[in-house]
Amino acid sequence: MRNPKFKVLKSIFNNQYYYTLRSAHGKMLLSNEGYATKVSCLQDIQFVQAFATLEHLYVKKELPDFTFILQSPDGAVIGRSEPYRNRFGRDTVILGVRRDALHAVIVDLAF
Repeated sequence: MRNPKFKVLKSIFNNQYYYTLRSAHGKMLLSNEGYATKVSCLQDIQFVQAFATLEHLYVKKELPDFTFILQSPDGAVIGRSEPYRNRFGRDTVILGVRRDALHAVIVDLAF
């Protein structure tokens, strides 16, 4: 059985670190904007795992696309969604983040 995964990557273009959270089926659930250090990126993954189940930390947007951000209790953005065509798509992905983040394994591809 496949597991949900946080993949940590380093960009060759700007030397920033990024993560993506993918479901067990490989669907993109969440990502971040980029960090100067791997430690900062890994720290935000820990925050996502700690706060993903808290529904009130998801900020839903509807214009120009249906998106969401996940923020920490102090309001810092710790994850962003891709754009979706409707509320159902966005809200289904939020449920996936809430379900998968805590148990996702971290795959470090940033060498």
